Amino acid sequence: MKISTPLVAGLALALIGLLSTARAEVSPFRVRVEQVSKSDSEKHSKTQTRSLKIFVSNSSKESAELIAKYIIFGRDVKGNEVVKLDEGAKAVSSKPLGTEMAESAAVTSVSQEAHSTGSSKGGKGGGAKKTEASGTKILGYSVQVFQGEKMVAEAYDPLSMKEQVTKAYPAKKPEPKK
Repeated sequence: MKISTPLVAGLALALIGLLSTARAEVSPFRVRVEQVSKSDSEKHSKTQTRSLKIFVSNSSKESAELIAKYIIFGRDVKGNEVVKLDEGAKAVSSKPLGTEMAESAAVTSVSQEAHSTGSSKGGKGGGAKKTEASGTKILGYSVQVFQGEKMVAEAYDPLSMKEQVTKAYPAKKPEPKK
């Protein structure tokens, strides 16, 4: 089978034309996130505190008004579900060829591992008291940067948090003790 050169050249030009129209638009915005963490442990409990420093870089020569939406995720130690410990949005005025920083509020999470207290010596009646696991542990974050309704940059840690943005529910706040 013989194919003529003009036919092959025509097909190649058509494919190049299709590829150039199908390519995705590249955003001039980038996001980088630094986690500010603190952790305190006691015998059977752990307290974690975390906030996010969100750096938005603009590689274009035009300024832009952006919104950085963030979620800090945790894992319920009893049910093992992923929950939203905190979420919010920060306005970012991005200067041309510059980087701006926004910081989230600090989130504190307390978890207690399952354990037994007291003594089970001496037989009947026990004396050992079992305590079930409770609370949440900080798991990761999601940051999405929007220009109007359009998402222009995103960051997740770990990457699996991307699917949790729409799945996870807010964590239940502990009721105050009376």
